Amino acid sequence: MLTETPTYSSKTKGLLAGRLWIVLGAGVAYILFALFWPASHARIAAIADIICCLIPALAGCWVFWDCWKLRGKAFAKEAPREVTARWRAALFLGLGAFAYGAGTFIWTYYELGLKREIPFPSWADAGYLLCYPFLFLGVLFLPSRPLAPAMRWRVLMDSFMTITALVTFSWYFLLGPIVLAAPEASLGVILGAAYPISDLVALFCLLVLTGHADEQPLKGVVRLLVFGILAVVCADVPFGYLTLHNLYQTGQLTDMGWLLGWGLIALSGSELLQVTPQSQATEPADVQRTAAMTSPLLWRAMIPYALIPCVGALIVYMLKHHPDANLFRNRMDVELEIGVYVGSGLLIALMLLRQIFVILENNTLNHDLRSAYRELEEKNRRLQSLATTDGMTGLSNHRDFQERLRVELSEAERHGASLSVMLLDVDHFKLYNDSFGHPAGDEVLRTMATVLRDSIRDGDLAARYGGEEFALLLPGADAEQARATAERVRSAVSAHQFPNRQITVSIGVTDIQIAGTDPEALIASADTALYAAKHTGRNRWILASDPESLFSAA
Repeated sequence: MLTETPTYSSKTKGLLAGRLWIVLGAGVAYILFALFWPASHARIAAIADIICCLIPALAGCWVFWDCWKLRGKAFAKEAPREVTARWRAALFLGLGAFAYGAGTFIWTYYELGLKREIPFPSWADAGYLLCYPFLFLGVLFLPSRPLAPAMRWRVLMDSFMTITALVTFSWYFLLGPIVLAAPEASLGVILGAAYPISDLVALFCLLVLTGHADEQPLKGVVRLLVFGILAVVCADVPFGYLTLHNLYQTGQLTDMGWLLGWGLIALSGSELLQVTPQSQATEPADVQRTAAMTSPLLWRAMIPYALIPCVGALIVYMLKHHPDANLFRNRMDVELEIGVYVGSGLLIALMLLRQIFVILENNTLNHDLRSAYRELEEKNRRLQSLATTDGMTGLSNHRDFQERLRVELSEAERHGASLSVMLLDVDHFKLYNDSFGHPAGDEVLRTMATVLRDSIRDGDLAARYGGEEFALLLPGADAEQARATAERVRSAVSAHQFPNRQITVSIGVTDIQIAGTDPEALIASADTALYAAKHTGRNRWILASDPESLFSAA
């Protein structure tokens, strides 16, 4: 998956802003003409027809021009699939706006050119109804991030639930009356029913767009599409109701919704083409998996459930106005009620099915979460090991030794216990490296780590202090116990069969009775004893309290 930040050149910003102001300015001009211009309704209707024809068609032509300029990039052999999808989505959105403009042009031709009543159906309806398939294809081709299978099924259930609730409402108030009012099926009845169905398609597109709401590169495009579709639906619904009751007239304020709506929809296509990626980088697989499994926002997940109380309120309204005791209900009322009951039952079934997918999705998420948690714990253990362990010898490193020393000093001071420290240095290690090579020297250090671990008690700490120098921390050990441990370590190293030649160590020993409880003073005391051991013959240990006494191997 590619991450990108939308950027625009100053020229592109000015171009998009100018087009937006033209569309919004046309909408404001329409309102002023409709409300305040002292002219006859026929003249206002004529101006409304012309504006509603020109603006969407012009916006569609803008998209066609942008598509023509970018056709080479969209269909080049090396063009990313996402770029081609954007080009196609923008083209379909532009076609939707242009189809509406063409339908309005035919409507205007009937009203202004032929000066007669618009027949139904007419070629204008072809343009109007083509808008919605183009809109649907445009929204469908918008590039989107991948979804996990369980989430994809749940999103599908959300869509079915929402559409079922909307169809139930439309059946009772608009779609059902249109279909049932005709005595027999005809082209007019089919086209009359197609308009509310087209509004359902537009609302379905809105639902699909909620899946893109948190995608940064498409936020501007989605915003224009949402406002455009809402404007179109807000114009379609009053138009359908007024047409059903023979009350609609051209030039009403509802017409402004189509002008603004299809203009904004076309502008979203232009912006989709103009946005360019500032940076693109392939994300790691675990980041892609996290993005694919991310749950939708709460408000988006609650959309299907928000419509369920509305359907319940519709049933209450229906029972109140058409009680069962009323024996004089006509056929239309009965069939409308049956449609509402069927829609409600289907909605309940879909809700239960959705819950099953939610449970499956939660199980998948919990499994992935547990796996990720175990993986994180393992990584934390590895990081902790890398931070506290010497990579060559497997002993604690210098940092871990210092931290453990401070902790043990605090405990010894609190409880009045003993604590001893030893520093060890491999004798003539540089000469060994020069004679036999660094790999052989590394093997000596690893063997030293094994000998030290075998020579100390459980609870003692062996660490590689640096280079060929090692450190031992002996909690609870006084000077006598430390001397015994030092001799045990010295003897074990001296007796071990190293490759190439014998290895010996020099050891400096101290405890808190000698050096006190300051960590730096304790290390300095052991280091002084180690220095004395190395300069008085090596292969020996020295207690810091008596640097003149030499305890050699002989």
